[in-house]
Amino acid sequence: MDACWAPALALSSLIEPDPGRVSEAVTRARGALDGPASTPDQHVRVRQAVVYALLAIHRSTDDPSVLEEAVGELERARRDLTERTSPDIRQKVLWELAEAYRLRGDRGRDDIDAALSTAQESLRVLAEDVLLQLGAEHGLEVARAGASRGLLAAHWAAVDGRIEEAVESLENGRGLVLRAAAAAAGVPEQLAARGEAELAERWRTAVRDLPPRAAPTGGGLAPGVGGGTPEEVRTALARVLPAELDPGLAIPSTLRRRALEALRRPDGGSEALRGLLGAPGIAQLREGLCATGADALVYLVLGQGTADGVAVLVGSAGDPAALPLPGLGALGREPLERYLDAGARRSAGSERGMDAYAEAHRHWEAALEGLCDWAGPAVLAPVLDALGARAEGGRGAHDAPVRLVLVPCGNLGAVPWHAARLPGSRAGAPRPYAYACEAAVISYAASGGEFLRAARRGRMPAGERAVLVADPSGDLTWAQDEVTALRTAYYTGALLYGWHEDAPESALGTPEDVLSHLPGGPAVPAASLLHLVVHGLAGLRPTDSALHLAAPDLADTPDPGRLTVTRILDVPAVERSTAGPLIVLSACETDLSSRDHDEALTPTTALLARGATDVVGSRWKVSDSASAALMVVFHHQLTVAGLAPPDALRAAQLWMLDHDRRPVPGLTGLLLAETQSDAGGLARVVSWAGFIHQGSPAPHASAEGRQP
Repeated sequence: MDACWAPALALSSLIEPDPGRVSEAVTRARGALDGPASTPDQHVRVRQAVVYALLAIHRSTDDPSVLEEAVGELERARRDLTERTSPDIRQKVLWELAEAYRLRGDRGRDDIDAALSTAQESLRVLAEDVLLQLGAEHGLEVARAGASRGLLAAHWAAVDGRIEEAVESLENGRGLVLRAAAAAAGVPEQLAARGEAELAERWRTAVRDLPPRAAPTGGGLAPGVGGGTPEEVRTALARVLPAELDPGLAIPSTLRRRALEALRRPDGGSEALRGLLGAPGIAQLREGLCATGADALVYLVLGQGTADGVAVLVGSAGDPAALPLPGLGALGREPLERYLDAGARRSAGSERGMDAYAEAHRHWEAALEGLCDWAGPAVLAPVLDALGARAEGGRGAHDAPVRLVLVPCGNLGAVPWHAARLPGSRAGAPRPYAYACEAAVISYAASGGEFLRAARRGRMPAGERAVLVADPSGDLTWAQDEVTALRTAYYTGALLYGWHEDAPESALGTPEDVLSHLPGGPAVPAASLLHLVVHGLAGLRPTDSALHLAAPDLADTPDPGRLTVTRILDVPAVERSTAGPLIVLSACETDLSSRDHDEALTPTTALLARGATDVVGSRWKVSDSASAALMVVFHHQLTVAGLAPPDALRAAQLWMLDHDRRPVPGLTGLLLAETQSDAGGLARVVSWAGFIHQGSPAPHASAEGRQP
């Protein structure tokens, strides 16, 4: 380690509650700024270290002059940034400055404006950096830091009534995760698509022998601003001090700059940089809502610290608004926390045997009931009231139901909002509440940008080129019956894969089989419908979430039967505005990430990024027979009744809720008998509410590609 770093390194060992010792260390560290820099980032890193120390003093003394000094250091660090400064350092300095402005909060100096604009600049730099990461995993970890920052900046803006800035922050943050992964085919492919073959080959050569990089752990001023311990401050300092100065372990900065300049150009067929960095504005979102017949796009944002949560409402008409929601604040969301805890215990119980799992499952199901009781009064009822969608008499009873696209952020992605219980019974319903799906057609989206991308695509008739995959493992008891019912009643010409007596021996149902029928795969044209009755599992890392399919013969890779999010997305990103398929994942945990319960990157959203127009996924494991019954009714509504996928799913769920339900023609044999024997069980929330729709909210059964 170069001796010039010694004063800054000394800070990491001296950070402790004694302000005097910290102040002395700050003075010594500043001495390093007078000498020449041995690396492009040296002075900036030293200033960051000084700032962490100053914030440690401010935390213990609440001295505004110390905070003022920290802001000054960060402003000087910002002026020190150049094109030679690494993107990682640039985006961190900018974010740290944004947080410092927010902490100071001097309206006379426009600190709120400065915080928001600097936060956006940080997100833009981070987004460009994502494109230059080495593969999906590295790009994803960098992107996730941006997602959390975008959420925080959005909350700053929303509580201050700055709706345009709130939407921009949400889009820059949430869109970053999925668009980063969708561009994970790599920089060389993106460069080649822009005619930069020589530059693409230079990049491939540069990365070929690089060792794996440790995933970043985040950044920003969280330890200093939020009141972290001395150990957390040391950890923060470690992030700004150089762990390795060997230039052979990084992509040459000149090459990185050339690649970024090429990707910034507006020409060429690839829209990777525009797609990653281009956050849609409210006008674009409103156009998309009008084009698809949706009434509103609603972002749901948790409260930060002691503040209330907020719903950001963008309607197809009228002014956007921020709706304060105390139920999304730290004290109001206890039912959500209980549900998440119960889910974690259920997952742990599965490893301790059947009895432990059964007990944990009962607690989880009780927590799910409580979650639905909370979600209505706390969130959905105020949102529907604000949109004028819960007039007396019930809009769902006589008029067309309101059509919503929900963007639930963070842990709110675990909530089945369509199963929120609203005060007041629906006419004729034998219960003192109505479910949100009775008043609204609810679709979900990872971001407004993802909603727009799906909305641009048309729909193909589902039966045109249908592909059905029965669980290759043979573990799902009703998988064959479900596939048989669908093929017999609705898709007589469908291709079959997996564990089914009518499937060809060579049609194992491998990841390659499934990928071949997706847009961008070798099958041309792609499937119009891909229905998979398979196991799905949310991974600790979003890119590990996977569908469990058949292992190909002579496979020589670990877990060759797992179709992960990474494998779905590791193709060159191509934006499609033509018709896309409907993909149905009749599987558990296909629309959730188990680490933070966020739906921003799951098999469902990954398949949308691959070009699907509509995807139906699940947020928890539903019993085989209940799932099979719902899916048969869904496809009946889709093909016979001619409903669009979001409406067909809603109709199937309302059928499950109806105690006077009548079987559709596709329900026959043992599946019909099982359904009739468990008639009461089908109406339980656990049996129907796990399934969600993502993609185009348009009510049209089929349509040409649009450009909203």
